[in-house]
Amino acid sequence: MSVVPLDTLILGAVVWWLITGLVAERMATRAMARALDNGPIAMIDPAGTIVHWSRGCEDLYGWSAAVAIGQNKYALLQSRTRDGAVMRQPAAGDLHGGVELIEQHRDGRELRVLELARSGDTASTLTVLSLSDITARAAAERALEHSEARLLLATQAHAIGVFEWDTRSNAIHWIGNTELLPGIPPGTITDYDSWAADVFPEDRKTIETRLAAAVWARADRFSFGYRIRGQGGDVRSIEGSARCFYDEDGQLDRTIGVNIDVTERVANETQLAAREAQLRSVLETVPDAMIVIDEAGAILTFSPAAEQLFGYAAREAVGMNVSMLMPREHGARHDGYLRRYRETGTTRVIDRTRILTARRADGHELPIELRIGEARYGGVRVFTGFVRDISERLENEERLASLRSELTHVGRLNAMGELAAGLAHEINQPLTAIANYLAAARRGLGDHADGPLRDHIVAAGEQSLRAGEIIRRMRDFASRHETDTRVEPVEAAIRAASALVLVGYERLDVTICYDLAPDADYMLADRIQVQQVLVNLLRNSLDALYTMPKEQRRIGVATRTLDPDWIEIRVSDTGPGIAEQILSQLYMPFTSTKGEAGMGIGLSICRRIVEAHGGRLVAENLAGGGAEFRFTVPRIVIETGNEQP
Repeated sequence: MSVVPLDTLILGAVVWWLITGLVAERMATRAMARALDNGPIAMIDPAGTIVHWSRGCEDLYGWSAAVAIGQNKYALLQSRTRDGAVMRQPAAGDLHGGVELIEQHRDGRELRVLELARSGDTASTLTVLSLSDITARAAAERALEHSEARLLLATQAHAIGVFEWDTRSNAIHWIGNTELLPGIPPGTITDYDSWAADVFPEDRKTIETRLAAAVWARADRFSFGYRIRGQGGDVRSIEGSARCFYDEDGQLDRTIGVNIDVTERVANETQLAAREAQLRSVLETVPDAMIVIDEAGAILTFSPAAEQLFGYAAREAVGMNVSMLMPREHGARHDGYLRRYRETGTTRVIDRTRILTARRADGHELPIELRIGEARYGGVRVFTGFVRDISERLENEERLASLRSELTHVGRLNAMGELAAGLAHEINQPLTAIANYLAAARRGLGDHADGPLRDHIVAAGEQSLRAGEIIRRMRDFASRHETDTRVEPVEAAIRAASALVLVGYERLDVTICYDLAPDADYMLADRIQVQQVLVNLLRNSLDALYTMPKEQRRIGVATRTLDPDWIEIRVSDTGPGIAEQILSQLYMPFTSTKGEAGMGIGLSICRRIVEAHGGRLVAENLAGGGAEFRFTVPRIVIETGNEQP
């Protein structure tokens, strides 16, 4: 067995070590080359021509090494700076630094790339470019810039100042030039003292007190409000809030907050408060009670006049249903009226004055006049009612009605005086004739009892009847009872009078046309007396139609509402009309449109009846022929209950 010399073994070990080291170094070099090739690394010559294009550049830009090598890197990628300048080669100042470029991917996408350049000292040395894709970062930065710009615009548009106050140095820093406040030049407020110099002292003390309380409680924020005076002397109202930051010892280190100029809002609120105070003062002094309710009938406002009228304090009434102010039989139906109005929108009482009955806290019922208005705001509907106690007014009206009745009676007595002279003449002639006829009859009785004697006796009887008729009408008119006014249906009174008149006139073949207004349905009158007027007017019309052809014999009876208090009743005919000389003195006693056939006191009585009701009776000839009489009677509205909207 041969023995290997020691030096040979040593030499072999050294060779093995060398070979192993070279292999490892080469493998490391290859690994490093592969790693570098995966990164976006490029090499260009001084003219910008690409001489090396790594796999990372292919991935970044989409251009293969076969296409990119030999081309100008900046032309291939359409490189330009952030300010838009076109790049053709790296600038001398950027060879050892970095520059942000806007470059184009092969597919047309825009990339933001940070380019770092490394080169040697000679002009022929290649430049190594390390390229980093910062597209996402640049987009985020742009978004942040846009956001800050929008925030600045918003703060400027709404007069919002964003500040940071360093409590240790007392310096105030305004973020984004938002220091600008109306009337305060920029740079005026730089620290706490310059701010406090223009703030109203009482407001500054309030802020300092609130800040001290927030620091004591370690609150993370506090709000404030103050008034500050500008250089021109104008006062601005400011509101705001701030976030508090504390140090490790719990001491206030700094605050970051906002100031908002609310001068216009405060001025508007002040004016609104003044108007509300003025309105409240007016409502508290008006004699009418004012009550505001919501859609459900709950009382929202109860004025002092309402407190006095109904006997409830406002704190007792507000929140309660308004039906508490109505008689029980009507209050139970009130919610149904409101519900019907909400569902159908049909109004029966809005903007109308109504006479109703109300109930006080002590249970006493009283007559009221109610007018309701409706208002909508912010999707909410409310109803405002103005209530007036009319107890005293009704009592006065009753006294006036009684006085009117007495005056009417006195008027009748006065009319008797007017009639006395005419009646004396009318009565005297038949009485004289009667005396003469009776004297002749007495002289003739001695010879025979028939022939002329009988004629004289008959004539005496006729004249006696005529005298008796005159006396009877005078007695009836003079002894008429007081007007017995009641609520009466107008149509029923008209039709009853028409039926009474037509008896005995069937042969005339007269057509009566009715035009009765639905809203002129009830009157406050003496039905018998109104029918007496209608009968007289209708008979006058029938008598006037005697001379007319049958096809032209028409009478019209119509009603209408003149206003909420009066109804007008019209009776017209197609007769020859009234002579002008008679029309001017139509209502004088013993003035008749029938010549010798009439007594001439019917229309006089009609006028006095109408006037006793407070109305007027007028007559006129129609343009198309015929005459028309119009008279008015008091109107009344019959309510089915105390309906509410």
